[in-house]
Amino acid sequence: MQLIRIFLLLALACFGSLVAVDASAAPPDPPAPTATATPVSASPSPSATPSPSASPSPSASPSPTPMPQFHFVTRLPQAAADGTQPQILEIDLNDQRLSAPGPLAVRVLTSPNVAVVNVSVSGKSASIPVVAPGDFEATTALPDLPSFLKGKSYVVQFEAVTAQGRRQSTEVTVFINR
Repeated sequence: MQLIRIFLLLALACFGSLVAVDASAAPPDPPAPTATATPVSASPSPSATPSPSASPSPSASPSPTPMPQFHFVTRLPQAAADGTQPQILEIDLNDQRLSAPGPLAVRVLTSPNVAVVNVSVSGKSASIPVVAPGDFEATTALPDLPSFLKGKSYVVQFEAVTAQGRRQSTEVTVFINR
């Protein structure tokens, strides 16, 4: 439910007074020292002829849900850690160029003292679920958007908050494909 809320947040923000930049070309390059793209791993091609399936062996266990691949990784410089200030260490997205409809996977790695990570676009916000201390993740599907909202870049703000109310925020620009 929370993941759907995050994707709907992006869709709703697109309808609101979102900071949008018309970009019929590629999105602006992120700052060089803070963003690195991870290599895309090739997946095996499907077999042309299906192989006969045998009955599953009793010792076979169900395979775990595959982790999303993050192709757009933003690593942030670390400040001197005194243990009280929140730190966003890394923001990972399945891609900087998103398709609507299409998948959206977000992972935010923080210092362990962060209690909540909020994501916001144009004043509308939602929390990203915590998976483990310092690890906040969400996976959902971005709904279809009207064509006039596609082909634009959007600024997404991430904010880490400690239980004591201390905050740190950073922004990432994403592009919605046509």
